[in-house]
Amino acid sequence: YAASNAALALAQLGDDAGATKEVEAVMRRAPNSADMRAALAALYYSTGRVAAAEEAWDQACGRNAGCGKYKDLDYVRRIRR
Repeated sequence: YAASNAALALAQLGDDAGATKEVEAVMRRAPNSADMRAALAALYYSTGRVAAAEEAWDQACGRNAGCGKYKDLDYVRRIRR
């Protein structure tokens, strides 16, 4: 989704509130997106919403792609930057 790219751009520009709102909107349209759930977990964590971050992370881990790829730092650095 283009909205997921827009959400990530907002996060990179430091607009955590706007990015969170966009990611949450993407999650309603694509609830199985592990990438967006991982992004949402990071956004929640960075704004002090630790319990919500842990829940989003757990949901990302339950998807087909899962969170396993995010444990591979090479993947995170080169692919998901």
